[in-house]
Order: sequence, then C-alpha cells, then structure tokens
Amino acid sequence: MSTSAKQDYKMSFSTGGLFMNERLEVARLHVEGEPWEQTILRAMDEGTTSLPKSASNRRTLREISNRLLTLSAAERMYLIEEADRSERQALLWVATCRAYRFIREFAVEVIRERYLSYQLTLPLESFDILFEAKAEWNEGLAGLSRIQPSAQTCGSKYRTGILLGACTP
Repeated sequence: MSTSAKQDYKMSFSTGGLFMNERLEVARLHVEGEPWEQTILRAMDEGTTSLPKSASNRRTLREISNRLLTLSAAERMYLIEEADRSERQALLWVATCRAYRFIREFAVEVIRERYLSYQLTLPLESFDILFEAKAEWNEGLAGLSRIQPSAQTCGSKYRTGILLGACTP
C-alpha cells in the first residue's frame, strides 16, 4: 500500500456509500490470487449491483473492488465469515480510508482530532475546510470543482461507518 505522501488524490469515493451488501457479495465472489478484473466480470454476470446501465454497474464494481483489494486475504475472510454488522462497517470504512488518500487524511486530521478533543459532532464544513487547505498545496485538488457532493458523500460514509457510533454521545 502506498503511503499518503506517495498516493495521488482520487475523488471517485463519491461513487456511492459504503456499498455494504454489494461489497460483501463481491468479496464472496473473489477468488484469492485472481485478478480483480475477473471478479468484476463475474459480479456483472451475476447482477451484484442493481444499477440499470452496464457502464454504471462496471464503474460501481470497479470502485468496490478498488476498496476491497486494500484488505488482506485474512481481513476479507473475516469480513465474509465472522464479522457482525458493526465490524463489517468498520472494516469497510478502513478499506475506504486505505483506498482514498483524502478520506484517510480526513479521518486522521479531522475525525480523529475531533474525537480526541471530545468534540463529538462533525460539521459538514469540516470536509470543506480540510479540502481547501489541501487544495492550496496540491494542484490536482485545486482543479476539482465537486467539493460539496464529495463532502456529503464523505460525511455519509462516516455516518454509515461504525466510527460515528463510537463517537456519538
């Protein structure tokens, strides 16, 4: 896995939420050692997502696979066979943080800091503030114009993940 400093910012996390049911199904379909592209094709054949268009299905399955491949084989097996709902949410949040540098930095620099300082709410503008601060130093982020939808998606992922349950009074 690349470190934050080396991984480019990808903002495609705005494609959906945690995809819990779909990710579980894709994880079940994946054969260890097989290219993830094969898993995507099998998931498309089996209708894992219910999106009406093939291109949307493929894009969504690619994003799901991008997140799942960040989990080790042991983590994926635990996700499928042993984890309860809250553990699954937590693992899927971890996978999302691993797959997307900005989400990972948001989790560490905003969510973690707020939690450690007993600020147990997460204002939507927290995302915008971090985004704007990072965009000042990164041309790739500076060129993006989809801040608000991404902020809503990031907040939705966080609220859907177990972390909010742990942080909410």
